[in-house]
Amino acid sequence: MKKFLVLPVIAGLLASCGGSTPDNSLSISNPELRTQYVREGTTTDFIACDRLEGNPTMDVRVDFTTRGTLDRVDVRLVGSDGQDDGYRATIRSNSFIRSSDRYKVIFTADSTTNPLPASAQPHSIIPTPTNDTVKIVRPVSPSIGRFQAVLVGYSTSGQNTPAVPSLTFVPVYSDCEEISDTGVRLENY
Repeated sequence: MKKFLVLPVIAGLLASCGGSTPDNSLSISNPELRTQYVREGTTTDFIACDRLEGNPTMDVRVDFTTRGTLDRVDVRLVGSDGQDDGYRATIRSNSFIRSSDRYKVIFTADSTTNPLPASAQPHSIIPTPTNDTVKIVRPVSPSIGRFQAVLVGYSTSGQNTPAVPSLTFVPVYSDCEEISDTGVRLENY
């Protein structure tokens, strides 16, 4: 009996890693989420801050792998309770940064309308990022939640993939203070 339970678990894990269009003309897999802010004392512990010393905007990067021809991708930032998906945008292929079959999408999340990961309005994602540098930060408030990226890819034939979530969540803090500036832009970090 236990052997039969393994198959659904494996299928679920594989499905969470990627998805394909019905005609198999496009697949998206392995989305990874990064932000412009890295927790003090680490180099890869990305966090989100509703305000960094008064600034309500933050650049966010999602990397993902594709097979096929990608026309555009819908990006949502979804809170850990699964109901906060107000941060959303459609980003066209001419805004992607491409390296082989790996894509980077960078955009600015603006918490002016509502703090992350609380419900926000569609204009809270700005497809053209500020392209600022990565900051080393220290949270000065307790974590108020966390979010992940969820992608839906569209092929040039108009077919779409199922929703593909990033496997990691980014913790969100109301306030943070900047410790230092890495001098490296998010697209290169």
